[in-house]
Amino acid sequence: IDEFFVVLMLIRLGLPLEDLAYRFCISTTCGDIFNRWIDYLDNQLSVLVMWPSRDVIDCNMPEIFKNKFPTTRVIIDATEIRTETPSSLKLKSLMYSDYKSHDLEIFN
Repeated sequence: IDEFFVVLMLIRLGLPLEDLAYRFCISTTCGDIFNRWIDYLDNQLSVLVMWPSRDVIDCNMPEIFKNKFPTTRVIIDATEIRTETPSSLKLKSLMYSDYKSHDLEIFN
């Protein structure tokens, strides 16, 4: 249960992994726990995702969207987790979001 709570805190609050490891007295890295739980949740919850048929999508897609993107089947959003500022300038430039005004790890 503590591991799952760590994952929820990481997703919701974006706390640094070191902070979570300290708070929960975890010897295993929080990154490993996070990856393991995300894989588990994917396996358990993937049956809840129901993809509509092509016909249903075509019937419900707005005309303006049909004209510009006729073969679109799905629009995928990304999950963003706030991170600590990296010390490397290259990583800073890759992870900084002008839109959100902080550093992010983005999972597509």
